[in-house]
Amino acid sequence: TVNSMMISEMVVSPMLRYLDFYTILEMHYFAPRAKTEEEMLSYFTGGWYNLAERFTDFTKVLLLCTFFGTFYPLMYFLGAGILFFQYWMDKFLLLRSWQRAPYFGARTSRFSRIYFNSLALMLGVISSAYAYFKSSFTMLCSCDANNKECILPDTQAFTNVELNDGTIIGTTTPIVPSREGFYFCNQDIHEFPPLPIVQGPDKWMTDSQEMLSNIYGMTCLVMLIIYCVLIFGKQTVKAVVSLMKGVYKPSGCNQNKDFS
Repeated sequence: TVNSMMISEMVVSPMLRYLDFYTILEMHYFAPRAKTEEEMLSYFTGGWYNLAERFTDFTKVLLLCTFFGTFYPLMYFLGAGILFFQYWMDKFLLLRSWQRAPYFGARTSRFSRIYFNSLALMLGVISSAYAYFKSSFTMLCSCDANNKECILPDTQAFTNVELNDGTIIGTTTPIVPSREGFYFCNQDIHEFPPLPIVQGPDKWMTDSQEMLSNIYGMTCLVMLIIYCVLIFGKQTVKAVVSLMKGVYKPSGCNQNKDFS
């Protein structure tokens, strides 16, 4: 389940990075058996890490929280706990255990923050809007709410009902069916934005659900416009301006050192 996966990501993943069995094996088994001093010292360089992998784990947690947090709000608290433990564990390993990696600069973190993180939040809002829009995912509409005539069974109670898995229910207490009728209606609608108006003649939403879907649908539309303007608008304007004048800005400074 998602809950087990999040708890595993909070506890198991940081502990596996902390233990680092391969590095321990190198230091305590291969290093004492090294034939040269240079080979022995090579086993004490520390564990290896990949910056892209760390950003991938962060983005994965963010996506899980935004997608499943709609009907499971505890996901946000679990995600905060995961990021808390990952931060302190990575900081400890970076300063105490891992070997020094090549210098990357801030471009990777800036790119992830501007594009991936904002896109994850945007997709989370859209998925939440469709989740509330399609709830309760039964593909059933009420006959009374839509003024439909539905034929209900004459039987007042059922006994000894066998389910698909072979289980028999209603042996001691009869099962009394509901007197409210339902009929099939298509809830698998993907129009954007997901507003209650696209339900058509068959309505399955309650009044409170329609109000919430209106808020979420308009929020999706506004956030999508803001996302496109802020993320892609700047790049588009820069590309157009670059056709007319230079936009390159050098980084660093002249150190006044000749190559020859």
